[in-house]
Amino acid sequence: MKKVIFLISFSLLLSNCGQNKENKDSIMPIQNNLEALKAKKDQLTEEINAVNLELNKVNAAIEKMTVNEKRALITALALKPTNFEHAIEIQANIKTRQNLELYPEFGGKLIRVFIKEGQLVKKGSLLAKIDDAGLQEQLDQIKLQLDLAKTTFERTERLWNQKIGSEIMYLEAKTRFEGQKKQLDQMKRQLSKTKIYAP
Repeated sequence: MKKVIFLISFSLLLSNCGQNKENKDSIMPIQNNLEALKAKKDQLTEEINAVNLELNKVNAAIEKMTVNEKRALITALALKPTNFEHAIEIQANIKTRQNLELYPEFGGKLIRVFIKEGQLVKKGSLLAKIDDAGLQEQLDQIKLQLDLAKTTFERTERLWNQKIGSEIMYLEAKTRFEGQKKQLDQMKRQLSKTKIYAP
C-alpha cells in the first residue's frame, strides 16, 4: 500500500514539475491582469481537487483489497529449551599456561601415539613410542651374555675359593660379569629413551 501511494505521489510530482515550466511561461503574459490570474488559480484548484479525488479513490481501492489481511503487530514465541548449535569462526592468539615442545633423546620413526589432541595429560603419562631400531633384540642378546658371564663368574669364584685356578681367571670372569651388568643397564636406559613421557 505504501508503495502504491509513493508511486502515485511521485508520478504526480513529476507531472507537476513538467507543468510548472509551462505554467510559469503561461503566467508571465497575464501577470498584470487580476481577472486572468484568478481564473488561472481556479483552474489549478480544480486540477488539484481532481487529483486528490482520484488519489482518495485509489486509497479506498487499496484498503478494500487489504482489509482481509490480518497484520500481526506483535509476534510471540513460546520458550523451549533447545541446544545451541551455532558456531562462529574467529581469529585469536592463544597463550597457554605451559607450552612444551618435546624433543626425544632417541631419534627414530614415531610408531605410536597414546594420546589424542586436546586430551588432559598428567606428569609422567606415556605420550608416544619411537621405533627402537633393534635395541630390544640387542637387549635380549646382552641378557643372554650376562647370564653366561654370571654362570662363568660363579663357577670361577667357587674354584678360586677352593684354591683351584689362577687369580687372573677369577678377575677376568668378575670383570666380564660386572661389565655385562653395566652394559645391560646402559641398554635399558637407551631403550627407555624410545618412550616419550609428559614432563
